[in-house]
Amino acid sequence: MSRSMLSRRNMLKLMGVSLAGTYALAACAAPAGSGGAEPASAPASAEPVTMQVMVWGGAERAELRDTVVRSVYPELNDQHTVEVVVGGGGDFEVAQALRLALAAGTGIPDIIQFNRTQIPEFAAADELLVLDEIYGEYQDDMYSGANAISTYEGHFVCFPFEIKSKLFFYRADLLEEAGIRVEDIKTVNDFITSGQAFHDQYPESYILNLGPQPVQYWLGELLSPYEDARMADEGGNYLVTEHQAFADTFQFMKDVYDAGIAMPIDDWSSDWQQAFKSEAICGSLIATWMKLFLPSFAPDQVGLWKAALWPKFEPMADQQYGSEAGGAVYVVPKRSANPLLAAEYLTKMFLDKTGALAIMEASGIVPLMKSAKEEALAIAGNMDRPEGEADDVWNARPAVFLGTEYFETEIASYDYARVFPYDPSATKEVGILQQWLFKHLAGEVSQADALSGAQADMESQIGNPYEI
Repeated sequence: MSRSMLSRRNMLKLMGVSLAGTYALAACAAPAGSGGAEPASAPASAEPVTMQVMVWGGAERAELRDTVVRSVYPELNDQHTVEVVVGGGGDFEVAQALRLALAAGTGIPDIIQFNRTQIPEFAAADELLVLDEIYGEYQDDMYSGANAISTYEGHFVCFPFEIKSKLFFYRADLLEEAGIRVEDIKTVNDFITSGQAFHDQYPESYILNLGPQPVQYWLGELLSPYEDARMADEGGNYLVTEHQAFADTFQFMKDVYDAGIAMPIDDWSSDWQQAFKSEAICGSLIATWMKLFLPSFAPDQVGLWKAALWPKFEPMADQQYGSEAGGAVYVVPKRSANPLLAAEYLTKMFLDKTGALAIMEASGIVPLMKSAKEEALAIAGNMDRPEGEADDVWNARPAVFLGTEYFETEIASYDYARVFPYDPSATKEVGILQQWLFKHLAGEVSQADALSGAQADMESQIGNPYEI
């Protein structure tokens, strides 16, 4: 890596923290009409090249993955080094960074981390390397959710990093003391009633948080279980005011917000992390990646948290299904300097079982191939504490913080993963819908006016979302 090499102490700390995505959305893409014919391997280079990897949030986890993969594939050191750059705080900012680089025709990274939301835009523009020849060898062994987030219009154009299926993380000890059984929560009313009972027993604590400006992944999570929902049809006709998914989503958010069962702060706000630590927030309707953040948010609560599938939340579409933006993926821009080297490198990291299991052992990111399931569970269940590893590093490992049974729950959730059919204008659409949700939660507009306002803005500001 071009950044300073990791010391053993820092390496151990990073291994305890793990890898993850922070925000989310995305669809993995190969543009319509792309043939997918790519050379099978990259040409040999006399000297190692430097590949640039763009991520969001921070470089440390990507650097850890690089270090781990090189430990099992040392020959990579003869081919290249990696420079990790941060394109912004979230996937939307990374997308904007790529747009600017593509427009300038220079500074295009070799590898980019996205969520499934952004991919249709760049796939439709024929800017992503098509991976059919590479990915096809592994396709039958990958979970269906991994294949779903890696394709667009019949082509593989993404390397699947993490399926962001939906999990409810909760303080098992406190819910049990309050007499609340997660498995008994079936309806929206059940959840609100349980949240009220929990808050009555613990007046300083809440069963979840939901602030006045919810992060965009709430929308993807709630909309994705509706199999035929989409922002607009391929003729450019918006469906926001017509499809029940949008009304149900706004209704759920408003009901929970108004019921007072949620601590009124937003995810990733300045006081979000502290609220977990102080036990003000004791639950989270979120995605699998939260396993990587809870240990750092509330390190003293090791062994107290558990996870389950989301409740069904009747009368909505079964909310056990769906995902937070599909999942996190990596793509290779066709116009980058080293596209084939980048594809080979990512294959070893995310499609090859040896590399994926090494990352699992270091960080807790589950391999997305079915053949690795038993080995992954064995790693989680038989993890030996490295000699000299500090308590805070050891306790931060998901298998320690959440218990080894957590990984059975996460892997089971992969069968429930569904991807909202984001179109090439998804980034703009989600932003518009989110702004009207804010107005609705604030009581400024009715649900009907919020949805009609969002649709009108999409029609005037975007037009046909498939024509970009």
